[in-house]
Amino acid sequence: MVLLADGSVWTWGSNVAGKLGNNQSSANYSDNSFDSYFPIQVHGPNNVGYLNSVIAVSAGEGHNTALRSDGTVWAWGDNEFTQLGNGNTNNAWTPVQVSGLTNVVAISGRGYHTLALKSDGTVWAWGWNAEGQLGNGTTNLTFVPLQVIGLTNPAAISAGYYISLARMSNGTIQVWGTDRKGEMGQGATGGHSYTPITVIGLSNVVSASADFQEPDALKSDGTIWMWGWNNLGQLGDGTTSDTNLPVQVLNLTNMIFAGPTGDRDNCALKADHTVWIWGRNYNGQLGNGMTDSVAHPFPAPMAGFGNAPVVAVQTPDWHSLALESDGTLWGWGSNDHGQLGNGTTNDAWSPGVVLWPVVPPPSPIMLSGKKLAGGAFQLAFTNNPGTLFAVLTTTNVSLPQNKWSALGTAAEISSGQFEFTDPLVADSPQRYYFIRTP
Repeated sequence: MVLLADGSVWTWGSNVAGKLGNNQSSANYSDNSFDSYFPIQVHGPNNVGYLNSVIAVSAGEGHNTALRSDGTVWAWGDNEFTQLGNGNTNNAWTPVQVSGLTNVVAISGRGYHTLALKSDGTVWAWGWNAEGQLGNGTTNLTFVPLQVIGLTNPAAISAGYYISLARMSNGTIQVWGTDRKGEMGQGATGGHSYTPITVIGLSNVVSASADFQEPDALKSDGTIWMWGWNNLGQLGDGTTSDTNLPVQVLNLTNMIFAGPTGDRDNCALKADHTVWIWGRNYNGQLGNGMTDSVAHPFPAPMAGFGNAPVVAVQTPDWHSLALESDGTLWGWGSNDHGQLGNGTTNDAWSPGVVLWPVVPPPSPIMLSGKKLAGGAFQLAFTNNPGTLFAVLTTTNVSLPQNKWSALGTAAEISSGQFEFTDPLVADSPQRYYFIRTP
């Protein structure tokens, strides 16, 4: 999910529970009928128009949250654990307003709960609370936002899977939830804190993220510190041992951005705009051109990509994203539901561009459609130079377009001359093709 400068919100990937916000929903995670392999714009409340005037967004496991310029909060998608905060447990396929929240200045959602910081310095939380991550002194679900106890005037907030944290203006970190992997940073493992407590040994923190089960903190001296779960080297300290106190991530100096991290794969950005990454690589999310199931406990720089400086990075659970200063977005890693936004469901072990919708050009002028040796079929057409085109196919032309299969993008073999070859035609039923801008 991304927020554009015009206040619009765009999503892509799996649409289970309606989390793409386009008034459609897949039945379960195995169902890709309503997935989108390209970014699509989130619809407005009650499916009227499009969501607008948004100033911040945050994604949870199955729900998404948006903060509008009027200080209200809106959410959509999965609501099994009341993470939409609207007083019920019904999934929402378009945005619904979170109950009772006004004057909100920051939001953070992760897992199955969400935090909101109000202009008066209070923090509010709702959703799943089995580990006390809502900070209200209980482990009860909350259908509407409740205030976090004993926390006022934090500089920033971050929701994790089993914990939540707040960065205070004095550079310390307050944390609450579970300590099953040492992620509370208390020098011991196990137990819970249902209200905020201070992480031991951290000061001068300028940004922090609760993450999966390994929080991170960027200090003013450009170093990054982490603690918690470490079975795949996700703490970046050269080991695979969990730690219940912050440890310095190796090889990282002059860092300017510690990305929100995924399921044991982590990333950061250096002052020279190089991307550093470490931890899990099951799906190629380290972007090093390979996959493996071993630990990567030493941060390493990624090979350069793109034409502009990288300004932000993050590693959602099984894939990674990087944003360049010119607005280009890159993705790599798992792509089983099209979450890389490149028009396919093929995993990518190195960065590829997320394909954004463009102003519709004229309809393609078809030059040829011919069978090749071996049964493949080739399309060739002309159009505006530099335009991206997706190619879809089906054997049942009566199906709605969102159920056609995405084959990939056409190659521009020369200026304004496009070509696409479908290798899967041999011995198949009659196939129909549709060419469109993503």
